[in-house]
Amino acid sequence: MQTKHDHGLGHRHRQTLLGLVLVGLGWAQPAPAQVAPKSRCLADLAPAIAQLQQDPRWDRSHWGIVARTLDPNNSQTLISLDQRRLFVPASNTKLFATAAALTALGPEFRSPTRAYWQPRAYWQRGTAKIQPRPAWVIVPGGDPSLTGDRLRAWAEQLAQLHPPREPMDLVVFDRAETPPSWEWDDLIYHYAPVVNRAIVDRNAVQLTLAPSPEGLQVQPATGLSSLIEWFRPSGFRALPAGATPTWRVTLDRSTGMVLFSGGIPTGQSVTLTLAHPQPAQQFAWILADHLSGRFFELQPPNRSASSTPAQRPNRSTNPWQVPALQPPTAPGYDRDRHLPVAYQVRSFPLPDGLGEPTALLNSPPLAEIVTITNQASDNLGAEVLLRWLDPDQPINRLGQVLTKLGVDPQAYRLVDGSGLSRQNLVSPEAIVQLLTAMARSPHAQIYRDSLPLAGHSGTLTNRFTNTTLAGRLRAKTGTLTGVVSLAGYWDHPEWGPIAFSIMVDRATASSAELRSAIDQVIGWIDSRPQVSRPQVKRRKILKPVSTPAIACQASIRDNRGFREYPRQF
Repeated sequence: MQTKHDHGLGHRHRQTLLGLVLVGLGWAQPAPAQVAPKSRCLADLAPAIAQLQQDPRWDRSHWGIVARTLDPNNSQTLISLDQRRLFVPASNTKLFATAAALTALGPEFRSPTRAYWQPRAYWQRGTAKIQPRPAWVIVPGGDPSLTGDRLRAWAEQLAQLHPPREPMDLVVFDRAETPPSWEWDDLIYHYAPVVNRAIVDRNAVQLTLAPSPEGLQVQPATGLSSLIEWFRPSGFRALPAGATPTWRVTLDRSTGMVLFSGGIPTGQSVTLTLAHPQPAQQFAWILADHLSGRFFELQPPNRSASSTPAQRPNRSTNPWQVPALQPPTAPGYDRDRHLPVAYQVRSFPLPDGLGEPTALLNSPPLAEIVTITNQASDNLGAEVLLRWLDPDQPINRLGQVLTKLGVDPQAYRLVDGSGLSRQNLVSPEAIVQLLTAMARSPHAQIYRDSLPLAGHSGTLTNRFTNTTLAGRLRAKTGTLTGVVSLAGYWDHPEWGPIAFSIMVDRATASSAELRSAIDQVIGWIDSRPQVSRPQVKRRKILKPVSTPAIACQASIRDNRGFREYPRQF
């Protein structure tokens, strides 16, 4: 069925082109590394791709494809296959989140973290006699690029503004907003971190695990001892040297702790990057720890030796047993268990009367966050951009912006901004509508340049290498188990700029096989010789066929309307 973008590209020479397509896609006997360009009737691509179902690898999979020219005066749908079917988009969802944020907020938008100084406040908890004392109130801006080093540098600025000469409080306001549709088993890993406002080091932590005589040694890459408060061994044991490792990592549903079980052979170690289960606590601790260090430095020099700030205990041997601190610090504070700058994390709303912020820590411009999100397929960045749009109803606001862009609201259903949820459903037509709208927007170049470049950057660094598409195609990838998608732009040698979307779900084949098949489909549409072939053994379905140049009747629209004439493809 034709859409309003179709202009009767016709259907001829089906059997001849079918053999050629299968050769070009790699489902027949592979051609030599270098092949000569062949003229092709583009209208015959759809029935050829439909033969995918004859290959057992794609037997249960669903494919959706749309490729459309971007010329506003001559827009044509070059290929469409199930373009209105809803697919699980995986990380192609990020195309929607980044486009909406860029459109609604602009490329220069920043989300600052704000600090409010209170000379006397009542923030203490758990004491019989509460006395007012100085306090910093921190309202994070949800900056996904904020690192621990940059946060410490900001803490130093706060210490210069109001030197911590006496014990004080530090209160961080935060709200955990992790999409409820994310799968529980993903939440332990760095690609599915807690989504919140108080973000630091991407809400992830790198840990090295090694067996020790006491059981398990855990060493954070950052050297921050507070990290290990949220990680615990659970039935872990050291295995004999040379034994098969049996370690596992799980997230405890009742406590939120990360548990290590099983065993690691003696003499071996394992390095993991995991999601921090309580990133707001880590955010607050970094600030409080730095300010506490300045507190000790500002103490009068005539204190006794027993007043010297204690060094942090070495937890590398048994990190879950805190040794006694020697010597004690005056007035009873230390850098490990009893900070003079007491920190706490509270939930919104903010209290009244905070006034103007004392200090700001700005995020990078939104355009930079958009680029990071699309290039690295950053789940946290995509979720943050939605909350910059609207902190309370991000999905509703996303839908409003997409409707203004001209995306059919019946062509998608989104429940997050990253695509990690399998409850997202999007049609290839919706993606091409979005890409077309962004190609005609004031931010077209920023948006296009944020996408990975084939063979050069981001998640396409190792795809389309040594092909004529390298450096010419920009696209967003998407991968979940049984789901692979690719959507973006490229400059077609015959048709000029093109927006395209290829989506596959419900597949039993490996992601590598699916990606190779998608790359070959794009290579065929590009109508140029491909010099690299997928490293997957292919079934021989049809023998290669040689075919002369084929004239395909196509309806080409120009400024004067429609006219029919033969054209080589």
